[in-house]
Amino acid sequence: MTTPSVTWRLDYQVNVGHPRWVDLGWSFRRFWAATGLSNVSDGLFGVALSLAALQVTRNAVEISGLQVAAALPWLLFGLVAGAIADRVDRRRLMVGVQLTRAAVLAALALATVEGRPSIWLLYLVAVVMGVAETLFDTSAQSVLPRIVRADHLERANGRITGVELIGNFYLGPPLGGFIVAVAAGAAFATGSALYLVAAVAVLSVRGSFRVERSGGPTSVRQDIVQGLRFLRDQPLLRRLGLLTGARLVAFSAVTAVLPIYAVTPGPMGLSERGFGFFVAATANGAVLASFTGARVVARIGAARCLHLTMLAFAVTEVSLLLENPFAVGALWMVGTYFVIVWNLVTLTARQRLVPEQLLGRVNSAYRVVSWGSAPVGALLGGGLTELFGGQARVTFVLCAAATALLALGTLPVTDDGLQTGQLGPRPYVP
Repeated sequence: MTTPSVTWRLDYQVNVGHPRWVDLGWSFRRFWAATGLSNVSDGLFGVALSLAALQVTRNAVEISGLQVAAALPWLLFGLVAGAIADRVDRRRLMVGVQLTRAAVLAALALATVEGRPSIWLLYLVAVVMGVAETLFDTSAQSVLPRIVRADHLERANGRITGVELIGNFYLGPPLGGFIVAVAAGAAFATGSALYLVAAVAVLSVRGSFRVERSGGPTSVRQDIVQGLRFLRDQPLLRRLGLLTGARLVAFSAVTAVLPIYAVTPGPMGLSERGFGFFVAATANGAVLASFTGARVVARIGAARCLHLTMLAFAVTEVSLLLENPFAVGALWMVGTYFVIVWNLVTLTARQRLVPEQLLGRVNSAYRVVSWGSAPVGALLGGGLTELFGGQARVTFVLCAAATALLALGTLPVTDDGLQTGQLGPRPYVP
């Protein structure tokens, strides 16, 4: 989640370093519950879709195509999603998206019951769900400041992050792996039902979530350009977005071929159910970070956390060479811990610098720059693996080496710069 006020400032040493329990009210609890249910369905759907694809093909390029299809909407539609989120009631938009997701999964469940779906149908579903994600996530990152007080946003963000992780990793994936082992159609039907309940929970949140816009009417294109210009003119945010995108190229290349490598007859030898539990177990580090990451940032410094995080990502990617699921899972927990640390630092930087009326557009522009690179990485992963005769190990080594080099790109970022928008020792004048 992001914070809209350009004048609001967070002091890591005071607000982030000493979190306390605060009752954030009924509206937040409903939003929190909706987020949790939605993320359980997200995690269930992701694993169920991958395992359903493995029943159709084990070709690395075709399997990695699923990740391309899921991530491509951020590249093609993300900017439009940001403009839409800044024009409409964001709560109603989120409800509509949840209802659409429920309908799509219900249709896929019926198609699965009637027969094994083609890989092309799975691609289509991944694209539609990806478009829905651009609209939902952009809106969700922007409504929280209307639900809780500004001085409680850091705590609220931490709780939202925690329930997202639990749903997306602890509950959704093992549930998806378990149900797919019985019937793939039942897994998609369960996801559809969860989205419906989440839609009701979002609808019950009180308040107005339409942003007041100043000036005359503008076109969608003008809105998009304004958001892009703001991101372009902030060198700190621009660098963080590019680094995130480059890291996601490497990580997407790894995860795109991970099912082939992890699930029997792959080297790790996991069953479909075991793969779901493996994904869930790796989230242990992320959940721990949702409670302790802010204190780590306060203790060792935000900029230093960024340097260490990129190195931790590289270790995570190369750890797959160990093949032992327990050893790999332990190192991936370290990686997911630092994913949250990275997100905490970069999210707080955006919270300080982005005004409310631009929040949806800047958030979407940032994610297009960063997440829009995921399809490139997925294609790269599948292509490299096929190029080297199906040897995913080569892909893992190359991606880990590239990620380690990205640590150099974090060196100009300083603690002071993360609070002021300054990059390096020289002051930034917009």
